[in-house]
Amino acid sequence: MFSPDSTGKAAWEVLGLIFIIYQSILIPFRICFNEVAKGFVLGIENTIDVSFMLDILVQFNCGFYAKGNLINGRKDIVINYVMGWFSIDLVASFPYGWVFSDGTDPETGEVQANAAMARTP
Repeated sequence: MFSPDSTGKAAWEVLGLIFIIYQSILIPFRICFNEVAKGFVLGIENTIDVSFMLDILVQFNCGFYAKGNLINGRKDIVINYVMGWFSIDLVASFPYGWVFSDGTDPETGEVQANAAMARTP
């Protein structure tokens, strides 16, 4: 169980903020210029995706404050998170690029030979 006031939790939140800022700059850039992450950058972006998925587990294991009282009960934490941010976090952290491929090789950025056939009706 993580305390919402711990230094580790604060560091995790700051790291998440840095990742969000990174993605808020790079996602529009990639869409606008049709760029594909390759090599080291692809590794960083996969790490970011995994960290967002891990954040869901962290949130399920982190206490919260309600009316000035620290709540650490597992059931209360789950109910609070599911009724609040869980659905938003789930949609935001879903690895769409891993599940829905556009047919490009992530290492080279080249369209794979069978990708055109896969998109043909």
